[in-house]
Amino acid sequence: MTGTACELCGSGEYRILYKGAGEGLTAADFKITKSVLKKGPVVKCLGCGLARAGEMQDHRRFYEQVTDEQYEKDRASRLKEFQPAFERLEQCGRARGGRKKILDVGCMTGILLEFLRSCPGREISAEGVEPSGWAAGVCRDKGLSVTQGCFEDVPLPAGEYDAVTMFDVLEHVPFPRIFLRKAREILKPGGLLLITTPDFGSLYRRLFRRHYWFIEAMHLHYFTRPTLKALLEKGGFRVLRVQRHDKVLKLNYALARLKGAVPFFRFLPSGLPRAIGGEADVRFYAGQMLVIAERV
Repeated sequence: MTGTACELCGSGEYRILYKGAGEGLTAADFKITKSVLKKGPVVKCLGCGLARAGEMQDHRRFYEQVTDEQYEKDRASRLKEFQPAFERLEQCGRARGGRKKILDVGCMTGILLEFLRSCPGREISAEGVEPSGWAAGVCRDKGLSVTQGCFEDVPLPAGEYDAVTMFDVLEHVPFPRIFLRKAREILKPGGLLLITTPDFGSLYRRLFRRHYWFIEAMHLHYFTRPTLKALLEKGGFRVLRVQRHDKVLKLNYALARLKGAVPFFRFLPSGLPRAIGGEADVRFYAGQMLVIAERV
């Protein structure tokens, strides 16, 4: 079949991997902490193997409207996920001395920015970009430096940043080449880019197939390690590190999300999370990867 040109190789030829239900979307479907996942169609490029949504749509209006109070309530759990990834970034950039300027793209309520602001012994200047008006407002109430808007639209100084972070962002983007081009423009030579994103080549995806946790209508691209590496190299980056990335979530939310994604888990008793300590944090691998790349 033919359709939208592939972001990686430009081919319009693809085959259908999974058909979608064709359900209408609202801003509520773009919350991070939701348990009901609407499944859109997924296709795979016949030229390079990059998977993407069967219907490439511009979802900006939904991201601008979304609110997610539960995400902010769970900030301590989220930080346990972000902090080890940031430490990997620091390890890759350890040889670079002096004050660091970092931009967090899609910073939501500024959990990582809060952590960076309070880091003892680190000289870090941290800023964020966030499309949600509600989330940007939460950041401003915390005294964080955050610009509301979509990353590709927000004017930012060229060659200004030592690092750019994108936690669970790139899979939401219709044109990732534009995203990566802008990231390269604002990074200093040798600056670092950190990306976490679902790994479409993971055992979890191959095991759960259509019911893989991260297949949902809000995700527009599904990268494997080779396709993301190729996209980064085409965008002027050199990949330094690729590894698995673990989630840290409240047990009750993790089970609710599994029940919404995987039919087998729908038979779990509704009171089970509370009975086994539903507010406890759990660290688990759900088929994501962490990639750190250097601007060349």
